[in-house]
Amino acid sequence: MSSLGALMSPFVPSAELLDVLQRDLSIAVGDLKRDDRLIEDLGLDSVAFAIALVAIEDRIGIKLSEEKMMQCTTIGDIDALLRSEMSNNREEIV
Repeated sequence: MSSLGALMSPFVPSAELLDVLQRDLSIAVGDLKRDDRLIEDLGLDSVAFAIALVAIEDRIGIKLSEEKMMQCTTIGDIDALLRSEMSNNREEIV
């Protein structure tokens, strides 16, 4: 797929991320865009980041470092990080 195609395709976060956004952070997920900024657009703060870290670990079983999480500036960044970590966990199990 061309980079233009990737930009035009609808953003569909992982089901796991959607669950954390809705249940733990009370974010309406209907109109999320890949480039929505976590702080400026979604209003997340340091407490929300901490809640997300705990929820991801509890619900999904993936321990993300605070450092990696704080490097994420958009919802697309978090989705990519989560998908990468989930993929790495599957590879380690096999």
